[in-house]
Amino acid sequence: MNSDGSIAGIWGAMSDVDGKFDRWKNEGKYLARCEVSDDAEAPNGWVKWSIPSFKYVVVKCNQNSYKEIFNHIIEKYLPDHAYTLVGAVQEFYDPKDNNGELSLFFPIEKI
Repeated sequence: MNSDGSIAGIWGAMSDVDGKFDRWKNEGKYLARCEVSDDAEAPNGWVKWSIPSFKYVVVKCNQNSYKEIFNHIIEKYLPDHAYTLVGAVQEFYDPKDNNGELSLFFPIEKI
């Protein structure tokens, strides 16, 4: 949350079915989330997850270019730069961004 109480941004993570934030295999799940302080308690019926720190390749896209950009990064950019995807791809939606863009975070190294 921002100091004025507004939402700073919304994150999404695509994870494996075991919830380890490893790269997807055949199935996965999507987790919508927001950043909270380390001592925050999850509301009743919710679960608090901690996502490990990574070094990322970050790209912007929109709903129309999402699939093309996602596939390009996975199939071309990462291999061409000797990077390996080492965790779940994460999405960031900035509420101040009114043009429908989002940022994709491709983890390439665990910190």
